[in-house]
Amino acid sequence: MRAQRIPSPRRSALSASKFAGKRCWNLKTTQPALFVFRRNRCGFADSNKVLAHPWPPPQFQVQHRLRRLSSNFAFTLLELLVVLGIVAILVVISFPISAQLRARAQRVQCSANLRNLYIATELFVQQNGSWPQIGDNDDEDGPVDFGNGWIAALKPFGISEKTWICPTVQNLLGNPDLTQNARVDYVATPFDDKPTTPHEWPTQPWFAEVGSVHGHGNLIVFTDGSISDLNTVLKNPSGK
Repeated sequence: MRAQRIPSPRRSALSASKFAGKRCWNLKTTQPALFVFRRNRCGFADSNKVLAHPWPPPQFQVQHRLRRLSSNFAFTLLELLVVLGIVAILVVISFPISAQLRARAQRVQCSANLRNLYIATELFVQQNGSWPQIGDNDDEDGPVDFGNGWIAALKPFGISEKTWICPTVQNLLGNPDLTQNARVDYVATPFDDKPTTPHEWPTQPWFAEVGSVHGHGNLIVFTDGSISDLNTVLKNPSGK
């Protein structure tokens, strides 16, 4: 029986790789070469070095990619008009919502100012034994002296000039400069100098806003520290 010839490992490997499509034969160097795939086309390269002129050229590849990107992000005129219309509608809708949120925030800030004034005045009464005796003169400088007197009286208890300013009133007045002229947007009840007088009437206001700027009447802080508006007090005087 004739002995069967066993093919060499190298030839069998080359033949298998040739049919598998992973390697090809370079006729010039008789060395296996690798297919270099570039966007469904290939160029030949040695096992360690790529050919100097691959296909497609790099400039063509960049231009082709830029064209594809521009086509993917292209908008028609109708689409742009629709987007602009939606944006305009959202802006119009957001105006009243933002105004309501701003008014609510200003009311909260005004209530916080009244609460701070109440706490500072309570500390003043406990320390001095009476309500701050600050009169309101009838002359032209009376409101200024009244404001400066209250600011000076409560300043040692952590009350700054900004606490006396209602943000809504400040906006309505055009945001004037407060560094030169003192202003108080909360009026205090003029109690006498007896130490028990400020606490004798639970429903007596301690401080009230100078005007109805929040839509429900002047904000008021009472003897027990509760805060309400004038409209609510007029509807239910006993329960505030």
